[in-house]
Amino acid sequence: MMNVSGQVSRMTLYHSMEDYFFSSVSQQTYSLGNTASAYLTGVDAGSLNLLIVKQRDAETESIIKEGMRLFDAAGVPFSVVLPDNDPDRIGHSLRELGLSVAWKSSPMQLTMKTLTTQKPRSDDYHICATDYRLEDWGAPLTSAFETDDRVMLQYRIRHQHAVEAGRQLRHFSLFVADRAVCSLTLSMQSGVARLDDVGTRSTLQGRGYASALIRHALEYARSQNVETCFLEASEAGVSIYKRLGFTLLGSSVAFQRE
Repeated sequence: MMNVSGQVSRMTLYHSMEDYFFSSVSQQTYSLGNTASAYLTGVDAGSLNLLIVKQRDAETESIIKEGMRLFDAAGVPFSVVLPDNDPDRIGHSLRELGLSVAWKSSPMQLTMKTLTTQKPRSDDYHICATDYRLEDWGAPLTSAFETDDRVMLQYRIRHQHAVEAGRQLRHFSLFVADRAVCSLTLSMQSGVARLDDVGTRSTLQGRGYASALIRHALEYARSQNVETCFLEASEAGVSIYKRLGFTLLGSSVAFQRE
């Protein structure tokens, strides 16, 4: 079992990769004290403009207020994400600021040496990098996350800028009959990786495509000498990632304006 210091070290790595990904796709990034960061992507979606609080302390409420002012000045919807270690207290203080629970999620990790190699389950699909085919990459995500073409175009532009800036973001998509049905983003830095944007077209979910694509991305990461991979799993996704070997690091809760 990982000791407390090991857990802290893993969460430090987790937040480092979290920062690398979100700062890569953001127009502006703000450090708010030692415990929080605000990521302004400019995308018209509350889940993509984030105030992430890594640790609660006496300054947390004032930091949240400062972050809210930043997002309001930019005129974009936003979410506040905090560790879910005191949900009653968190909920009470944030409700007073006009925020309510939007979703819960779980930071997870995978030690790459535990990843087992498997052959593709069938030959009805192929997987390729889509760093320069972001329209293909975005198509399954529009369906999976029930967003619209306008918002996805904004998000694709942020990813395009990240690629052009040389950020270590790799985009992969799984194709069936030359149609992208599942996509994800893999970010890497100094032997550590993170998975984001994992989504499958709504009509094709439950067929194992996401698991196949994730495994492909993980094997690519391992070939690049990545030793640990992190992700933030939705409540529905935790069981899928556990089957792939990921383990829980904790839990988080996100709030949005009521």
